[in-house]
This record gives sequence, structure tokens and C-alpha cells, in this order.
Amino acid sequence: MLTLKFSKQLKPLDVSNGTIEVLKWIALALMTLDHVNTFLYERMLFGAYELGRLSMPLFSFVFAFNLARPNALKNGVHGRMMLRLAVFGLLATPFYIELAALPGGWLPLNIMFTFFVATAVIGLFQRGRTADAVAGILIFLGGGAVVDYQWYGLILCFAAWWYCRAPGWLSGALLLAAAALLYPVNGNFWAMAAVPLMIAAPTMRFHMPRLRYAFYIYYPAHLVVLTVLARLSDIGHQ
Repeated sequence: MLTLKFSKQLKPLDVSNGTIEVLKWIALALMTLDHVNTFLYERMLFGAYELGRLSMPLFSFVFAFNLARPNALKNGVHGRMMLRLAVFGLLATPFYIELAALPGGWLPLNIMFTFFVATAVIGLFQRGRTADAVAGILIFLGGGAVVDYQWYGLILCFAAWWYCRAPGWLSGALLLAAAALLYPVNGNFWAMAAVPLMIAAPTMRFHMPRLRYAFYIYYPAHLVVLTVLARLSDIGHQ
């Protein structure tokens, strides 16, 4: 039987490392399915677009959980994460631009930069100083204008972080509402289907080794492969 534990105390969510790793690989698989469907099959694969909407919320949860770990800010987790996101986000950019045929030429920036901005905002708010909070708000407003999923994705990351820091009915309800707020980007409410997985995560125990840089390497690498396949497909249709 699935049991959900909510606490009014500021007690971080307890999820095993193996479970977090499994959720990350589920998100990677769904992201890949969505990108194959979008960039190679013009979104013609049945159900692939809808399933793909679960990917971003799951990634948000994984990132938020790691940022919510005890002493994460003190141990420099935010800075290291931002560095990796910036480096691999830049590596992915030319391939993302070509595949997505972005209306703004190079905007919005890919999902790595969405998490980069979210990490910066969360880190500033965690410092607890007024000046840092003001800076966080300004980065949220400016960053949301140029990254994938816009302000809606940043709100989801923040809601997921709060839920991981202080799981409860209120933070859980706001997490669900934040997933629903992705509607303007997704055109549907399928992102909400990822929330039950997040809430059930503490009840699951998986034993899976952590591949520390898997997501960072995989993201630009899979875009390179998709770019090559898309070009080959274009040549085949000429």
C-alpha cells in the first residue's frame, strides 16, 4: 500500500539516491522520446508528445532534491552545478538551435540554462539576505525571458525545491499548481502526471549506481546524434 508522509516541520524529503537516479533516467528516456518525435517525426508518434511533458518536471524534481540536501549551499553544490550547466549548455547550443529552428534565432536558451537560472535564484534565496532576495527576483524576471519553459519552468523548479525542503500538503499543492502552470508552454496538463511520482518517491527504494555526469554529457551528445540523423533524413528526401 502506498503511504504518503507529510510533515509540518522543516524536515527535508527523504529519498534514496538510487530512486533519484531512477527518476533521472526515466526523465532522460522521456526527453529522448520527445526529441525524436519532435525533431525526426514532426510530432507524429502517438502519445510521445504527451509522455514527453513529464520529462521537465521530473528533471526539476531531481535538481531540486540535490539543491535541497542538507548543507548543499555551504558545500558549494550550487556553484558546481551552475558551472556544469553552463559548460554543457553551451556545448549543446549550436545543435539545439539547428534542430529547434528557434523563432528568435538563438532564443530561448536550452533547458540547461533554465536549470542554471533556477539554481542561481534558489541559491540567492537560500542565503536569506534582503539584497540576495532582490537579486534573485531580478534574475528570475530577466532569466525567465530568455530560457526554455520561461518563468513557468523556473516557478516549477522553485516549487519542487520547496517541496523537497519542507514536504507537506501546502508545498505539495503548490508543486501540483506549478506543474499545471506549464500549460501555456505545453498546451496541455500532462506535466501534472509527474507529480504523483515525486510524492511517491520517498516510498520507493531502488538500488542503482549514480552516474554523476550522465545527464550533462547525455544532453549535448543526444542532440549531436539527432542533428546527424535529421540531416541524413533531409538528404534522403532530396
